[in-house]
Amino acid sequence: MAFTEGVKTIPNKLRDIKRHLEENLRGETMTGVLCIASREFMEFLFADASILAAYNAAMAAWQNFIALNPTLSDRRFSFTVQEITFTEYNGVASSLNANGTSTPRRFIPSGKARFIPLGTQSTASQHVAPGDFEEAHNMPGQLFYAKEDRGKFGRSRELLTQSNLLVLWKRPELLVEGNLTNAGTTISY
Repeated sequence: MAFTEGVKTIPNKLRDIKRHLEENLRGETMTGVLCIASREFMEFLFADASILAAYNAAMAAWQNFIALNPTLSDRRFSFTVQEITFTEYNGVASSLNANGTSTPRRFIPSGKARFIPLGTQSTASQHVAPGDFEEAHNMPGQLFYAKEDRGKFGRSRELLTQSNLLVLWKRPELLVEGNLTNAGTTISY
């Protein structure tokens, strides 16, 4: 679906995204929606007066909270509109190319956002693999392993920890990607 600002407002589109998630829950419930967005997507959202007003109200409340708790001032800020919590995420990592060079890659590409239902019971499952220790061979996996090794002459200790958790998303229709198109004038998913 795509819309132009003159035809449909951003809040209407957000309701459409929530409706899509609710319809595809197939009887399951959710407590809210998380949107992890690129900076370009967030800037597009702020072009809507109602979204900007919600952001400014949340920012004012956050500033009052920080005044009472100054040690929390470096925490990433997020705000909620229509039970969708928006967070800007600018994570970057290097990916290795075939020729041995590396290229920086954004986790949330430019102009995109990911909408994820929160509080569901059966949309994802966690699996753990056994640790790579002798005693873990052919045994069910544990969430956390820790081993201690005594150093030479008892003068030190070395601690090795390991967790082999794999989360599988079983319902891909509940993962919605928002895309900006046409130079930031439309949004689709």
